Amino acid sequence: MKAAKFMVETSVVPHLVELRAAVEKPIKPWYNRAFDLAKQVPELATSFATMPVGLFAAKALGAIGGFLIDVDERQRKK
Repeated sequence: MKAAKFMVETSVVPHLVELRAAVEKPIKPWYNRAFDLAKQVPELATSFATMPVGLFAAKALGAIGGFLIDVDERQRKK
């Protein structure tokens, strides 16, 4: 009984606390994600002017990909 209680307190309870925190964590609204993307526009514009086209395209695709991943994650949580 003591060993089972120890196992629950040391391995199961911390995982349940972590899971509860993840479930109760508020979802970021769409306008916050859009603002995060808009904040990257000046950096992307500077990159367009100073970087080779290939590097700029990679940087832009990375920013757009990050935004789309956030949107997909939000939909999965619903």
